[in-house]
Amino acid sequence: METTKSIKIIEEMMRESRKSLHRYSVYFIIWGAVMGIAGLVEFFLIGLIDTAWIVWPIAGGIGGALVALSQRKNDFRVETVFDRIMKYVWISFGICLLFVIIYSVKSLMPPHALILLLAANATFISAAITKNKALFVGGIILVVTAIISGFFIEGKWVSLVYAIGMMGGYFIPGLYTKKNEKA
Repeated sequence: METTKSIKIIEEMMRESRKSLHRYSVYFIIWGAVMGIAGLVEFFLIGLIDTAWIVWPIAGGIGGALVALSQRKNDFRVETVFDRIMKYVWISFGICLLFVIIYSVKSLMPPHALILLLAANATFISAAITKNKALFVGGIILVVTAIISGFFIEGKWVSLVYAIGMMGGYFIPGLYTKKNEKA
């Protein structure tokens, strides 16, 4: 294969990766907004009702439905290597998330700090794969809020810090990426 042809193929793959990243930003926006709002709602409900936790399954259902609607628009495109890697990073996150939630409920402990830490891990991997600085900063925000939630605060304040983590770690980097990456 000629050198120029190889370079063109590589350039096309990089363009496709940037397009994929732009498409993936919507997932950060959706989950950041839904989980950030859920954290705020739980923060305000704690002390008012005994079942403030009900916010989470509702938020999960809403987020899942919004993601499903978003994915329907992209069903026609070809899956790139980048898409496949990102898919498995986030499938792994989802499996670990399910375990953490079940384990936390069984152990009668709030899952917020562990969820933030898992989210940071998947976000850092996504940032490394895409070389996206906004996602890297989002990962840092998620780690910091996980540490604060796990070691420095209690009670309803964990929900507020969780909301801050999701907004700063997912929502804002997602908006920044959507706005600044070329589609």
